[in-house]
Amino acid sequence: MHRRCVRFLLDGAWGSRFREAQGLPIVSVRIRAERALPFSGNAFWFIVGAAFLGCASLLNYGYVFQAFGWVLVVTTAVLLFVPWKIHRKFAVFVVPRALEYTRFMGGTAMVMGAFVVFSLLGGGEI
Repeated sequence: MHRRCVRFLLDGAWGSRFREAQGLPIVSVRIRAERALPFSGNAFWFIVGAAFLGCASLLNYGYVFQAFGWVLVVTTAVLLFVPWKIHRKFAVFVVPRALEYTRFMGGTAMVMGAFVVFSLLGGGEI
């Protein structure tokens, strides 16, 4: 592997300690976190979608989890190609309007979570 690639990987894993040991200037961790932040949420939702896809056959109502998993995976993949500035402008426009429906979204999330637990525990066989 190329030396710069190894250094990049080690820098990402150990941060400023590796740079300090190598005599390199230390860059603020905040800058690195700001660059990674937009992608951290995408990685989380991609993992959740992949988990739904992988476990759909083991759960009751697996077709629902498979469909929802594909929705998560595809929308996450699409968001990886949307420039961050456009995504940010859209969020600034939509989030204040969406906050009006916080109770509805919270209730829906609780119902969906209960459905996941119900399906996981084999509630469809009762």
